[in-house]
Amino acid sequence: MEAQSMPQPKLFDLCAEDVMQRKIVTLGAGDSLPAAERTLTEAGISGAPVLDDHDRVLGVVSMTDLLRHRAEDDDIPDDAEAEVFDDSIDETEQVAFFRPEAGACVGDVMTQEIVSVPPSMPLAKIAERMVSTHVHRVLVLERGRLIGLISTMDLLEKVARGR
Repeated sequence: MEAQSMPQPKLFDLCAEDVMQRKIVTLGAGDSLPAAERTLTEAGISGAPVLDDHDRVLGVVSMTDLLRHRAEDDDIPDDAEAEVFDDSIDETEQVAFFRPEAGACVGDVMTQEIVSVPPSMPLAKIAERMVSTHVHRVLVLERGRLIGLISTMDLLEKVARGR
């Protein structure tokens, strides 16, 4: 008897829990800016949720947030600007560097307004929310707890595969 294959769900039949990353790189609000930049670079990602000591979401920090607050580059003039891709507006822009206060940490530069979705939200609604809020990652929360993350690359991968 030949094994029957299970039908694959159609792209827009999927919901957040079908697409989300379950293994998530997170940062702490007290992490130093250089350590956060290293963590994101080593993981090959452009941003991560920021959690408190009880794993509650406080915000999100992106590489752009960190680049704007370069702590290690003493040779960068105070009025220097750089061209970077900004997740919040989905385009390249000129941004000024800001010297952080001595001892500045991730909690000082993170974005506190998070965009989140429940695990049951359909893929089309997630994409719509990402477009309307100009973000490249949404957090999947269940009863206030972080259980996953969906990035624009996760969505594009599903579109490219057609399922």
